[in-house]
Amino acid sequence: MERKYRTWTTEELRAEARKYNARGEFAIKSGSAYQTVYNRGLLDEICGHMKPKRAIWTDEALASLAAEYESLRAFRKEQNRAYQSAYARGILDDIASHMVRLKKKAA
Repeated sequence: MERKYRTWTTEELRAEARKYNARGEFAIKSGSAYQTVYNRGLLDEICGHMKPKRAIWTDEALASLAAEYESLRAFRKEQNRAYQSAYARGILDDIASHMVRLKKKAA
């Protein structure tokens, strides 16, 4: 039995890619189209509308996001990457100064 391969046009690839919000989702749900885009060197062009793999946090963006939370625990739980980024930059105490901090119980 001979295998039949699909030949994607660039417009078909664009239309297929528009169905997805992230490259990973595109690769998993439409592997053939993703592989074709990759092989043709068109990832940035075809996937330009998709969310970046990782957010690039500015200090201002971290502060703005932190302002939405009342507790450090909630911020860490719901926005762990932002929390970790702020901690690594040494700005966590500044951007979380308004937050409630639960104290550890004495042993």
